[in-house]
Amino acid sequence: MKKLSILLISFISSCFSIQVFANIDVALGKTVTENGTFGTSPGSWTYYPPAAGSTLTDGILEPETELWNANSVWWNGSENPNNEILIDLGSLFKIDSFTVQADDNDTYRVEYRIGAGSWTTAFDVPTMPSWGLVTRSIDLATPIYADALRFTATGGDGYYAVSEIEAWGDKALSSVPEPQSLLLLLSGLAALACVRHRNSKQV
Repeated sequence: MKKLSILLISFISSCFSIQVFANIDVALGKTVTENGTFGTSPGSWTYYPPAAGSTLTDGILEPETELWNANSVWWNGSENPNNEILIDLGSLFKIDSFTVQADDNDTYRVEYRIGAGSWTTAFDVPTMPSWGLVTRSIDLATPIYADALRFTATGGDGYYAVSEIEAWGDKALSSVPEPQSLLLLLSGLAALACVRHRNSKQV
């Protein structure tokens, strides 16, 4: 009886186990889509070709205070105020912190959503008066769940740039047992009930 109970408990645990993953950059290597016009009209600044969108999720930070439009995805916000950068995470992740490297004297916003849901703000990236590309991070008070991220500019001098977007978290989602596993589980519970009933009659 005791052995049967232990076996059933072990089986139930395996069916409803929680997958535990280390804290990782869940945006690393994910698909980046740029909507709008990028890399045009740098004003009085020297023109540098904008970096590929894929560099935003390559896990590599530029040297702090790198020139704003060198090795970054940059745009003229006065001419293109509706530019946005989308990151498809490819799956649902729990996220508890963000790291963004972007132009120092501008503000930006990181939003998240699940499926076709509405965008919700996760991180309002503040200015960091310095020079060029500067890194900012945040630990969220409450973790969020997302399968997509959106990055936009919200204020500043109109010349915007970002060189890295990282979302730190994991994919610790409860696994759902398949129908055959549930059938076995129910059979085991029925057997346990029969054994307990028999033992109670023998007392």
